[in-house]
Amino acid sequence: MIRPATSEDIESILDMGGRFFSATKYSSLMNYSRDATKKTIEHLIEDDLGILLVLDSGRGLTGMVGALLYPFYMSGELTGQELFWWCEDKGRGLDLLKTLEGKAEELGAKTFSMISLDGLDGERLDRIYQKNGYERSEHSYLKRL
Repeated sequence: MIRPATSEDIESILDMGGRFFSATKYSSLMNYSRDATKKTIEHLIEDDLGILLVLDSGRGLTGMVGALLYPFYMSGELTGQELFWWCEDKGRGLDLLKTLEGKAEELGAKTFSMISLDGLDGERLDRIYQKNGYERSEHSYLKRL
């Protein structure tokens, strides 16, 4: 079952967040902070323009997706930006994405942006995004200062 996250889910989300972080290139540039992540998670749960969904498999949480909605700076249209998408239940990741898109649209978003992290099989994600109607828009680069 995919459902909105609650405060009771925070510890499980933080555990998954640590596994997600370890699988990314972010982990080579910075350390995972449970405290910082917890603040973000609480914000997504409480804010009207935050979305945090979890996949509850009945044996615990096995997936999560988080996003923020904001007025796009060049058009003013409400747009969504994925912050993270992680699924440990094989074959259910796309269900999380579709539910996220539906929730964003329900909240008034006209467009939505997804991230493709190079350390997480970026080419496969590119194919998934394109198959589901996303157009490649930009690349992001990260540098430790």
